Amino acid sequence: MEIELRENLIEASQAQPGITVREGSERSYPDLEFEGDFLGGGFRAVDIKCARRKTPNRLNNSVALYTGNTWFLWPQLKFGGILRPFDEYEEHIAVLVMYLFDPTVPERIKDVVVAVHETWRLASKRRASATREYIGSVTAVDALVDGRGEFEAASDFYDYWRSSARRWKDSPEAKKLLRRALEDKG
Repeated sequence: MEIELRENLIEASQAQPGITVREGSERSYPDLEFEGDFLGGGFRAVDIKCARRKTPNRLNNSVALYTGNTWFLWPQLKFGGILRPFDEYEEHIAVLVMYLFDPTVPERIKDVVVAVHETWRLASKRRASATREYIGSVTAVDALVDGRGEFEAASDFYDYWRSSARRWKDSPEAKKLLRRALEDKG
């Protein structure tokens, strides 16, 4: 589902003059990067997520929106697995495809609902995993569709998650990049 949506977004953008699209790899951020005069200049990060619903209005689990202890926490650094530093994007957009699993139909999914918002609008104040360093989404489908996460403004979201850094596990890659950046300035 995610691959087909990615291909459709690429095809649609190629039909629009003034937009250039770049694809990330399977395990990178973002899935797609858009730039061009049509968008007002600058880069836009688009991350595609698919989530199974437990009930018609609730996800099985929180969606992992960002990895909190690397490129999100240190937005000025270029990490492996990200096309450019997080801060170089004008916008971060999440395309969230939510579905009900049904093994009795050939497609095995039904009742697909799509939400497209700036990523912070989908965020909760909880991690998406107890064992990984992921920032989680809210799980109510209507809140996701409406872009009603737990934050009133983007600044509230970034302040909350970046100030909670003391709770993130250390990232060896972040330490290496920070050390290199400090040495380059020295």
